[in-house]
Amino acid sequence: VTDITIGKTAPISVVQEGEIAYTLTLTNVGNIPVKDYVLVDKPDTTKVDIAQITGVSILLDGQYVTGATFTYNTGTSQFELGGTKPEIPAGKSLVVNYILKSKLFDITSSNEILNTVTAITGDITKNATANVAIITNKIGTLDKSTSTPIINQEGIATYTLKVVNTGNV
Repeated sequence: VTDITIGKTAPISVVQEGEIAYTLTLTNVGNIPVKDYVLVDKPDTTKVDIAQITGVSILLDGQYVTGATFTYNTGTSQFELGGTKPEIPAGKSLVVNYILKSKLFDITSSNEILNTVTAITGDITKNATANVAIITNKIGTLDKSTSTPIINQEGIATYTLKVVNTGNV
């Protein structure tokens, strides 16, 4: 019997323009090898920079896979496992690791990056999602004022400092 599971992990949160490390895990939970399968990952390209993908590794049962690729297809707007994909023995997992950089974007309507991976074999389709919250760097303003703009050498100047947190943390 053919059966698979798919999992996806990512950090809970990152700062804007920070790196997001994703791990996709396709596991054969059936009792026969999985030979013909599709693995695609659809990032939100308005919030991540797909041109800056780094750290790609593809492993089967902990061993690096040669010949397989993980590249972005502009026609389908998703990353796809391609090249020479390995057969996944029963009880074993294929793991794809990669890193994307988040873009600087307006977080007032949504500060989350939702990313869904899909695995397909035969008539079985499984999905998993990762939701990464984006936080801004701590940003603030500092205003300094004085009620005594002119003083003599021995005079006392009184200053007022006003700090305002303009970030969201």
